[in-house]
Amino acid sequence: MEILEIALPIVAMIGLGAFLNRRQVVSAEGMAGMKSLVSHVMLPVVLFNAVMTTTFTTSSFAITALVFALMCAQMAIGYACRGWLGNYGKYLPFLVSSVEGAMLCYPLYMSLYGSESLSNIMPVDLGNILFAFTVFLSLITMTSKGAADKGEMIRTSLANPCLDAVALGLLMSLTGLGHALIGSPVGELYSDVVSMVTGPITALVMLIVGYQLSLDPLILTPVLKTSALRIALGVTAIAVLLVPFGGLFTTQPLRVGVMLYFLMPTQFVTMVYIDDPDDGAFVSTQISLHSIISIAAFIGIASLVPRA
Repeated sequence: MEILEIALPIVAMIGLGAFLNRRQVVSAEGMAGMKSLVSHVMLPVVLFNAVMTTTFTTSSFAITALVFALMCAQMAIGYACRGWLGNYGKYLPFLVSSVEGAMLCYPLYMSLYGSESLSNIMPVDLGNILFAFTVFLSLITMTSKGAADKGEMIRTSLANPCLDAVALGLLMSLTGLGHALIGSPVGELYSDVVSMVTGPITALVMLIVGYQLSLDPLILTPVLKTSALRIALGVTAIAVLLVPFGGLFTTQPLRVGVMLYFLMPTQFVTMVYIDDPDDGAFVSTQISLHSIISIAAFIGIASLVPRA
């Protein structure tokens, strides 16, 4: 019954999103506005608060470095396997590396442990964020637009509100100002404001996922191959982190977070960098399918893995 209480609202919101798209109750422009609200307001607040309230240690930074190295390894394997997909192999390295943390993993994780628990997985997500705004962004920009757009790449990175939120939250955490804020007379007021701003995020993200679902049967074979490789690499990453480096992951919520994290799809923003319509259909279908796989994995983890 408990797993139904977690999974059913998520499935219902995805179904509602698909219904809104099919019946055009909400236009594409309206959904774009909703995505902008999530990505430019709610997610930066979630990221800032999660990073600010994280106590970083030597172990935390070791986890971040390990995750960054694993992301690089996943991308390298993606490059090595490009020929496996024929004409669609161009974007394989980007579909098997990086993780959609903020827009999918965060809401799912919060449904298990609450928004205040996000600091548990911040060392993991920081590794992904560093990878996404350096290696991933530079290589996908060069792949889609050519190496001449390095200036655009840098401007895009610096203008991203989520990156700014992470940087500010890290500064507040490392200087101790964040914990001082939480412990101050206005700490409770601050927490209430954060809860009010971020409370609807899980519902809105699941609505967006459902609205964007696009499963094109004509390209299902390369899509399934990509997801199979991504799952294999994700399971391998989980095994690497929790077995030889298991001593770094001392709490069950952190271990559950690692399992969930590496079964997510690549970051949704990947679509922004795809100019060719045929490539775009492939990438969109793959991300949509893997989002469904990720939610199914979440339900399995929530059902079978002890959470405490």
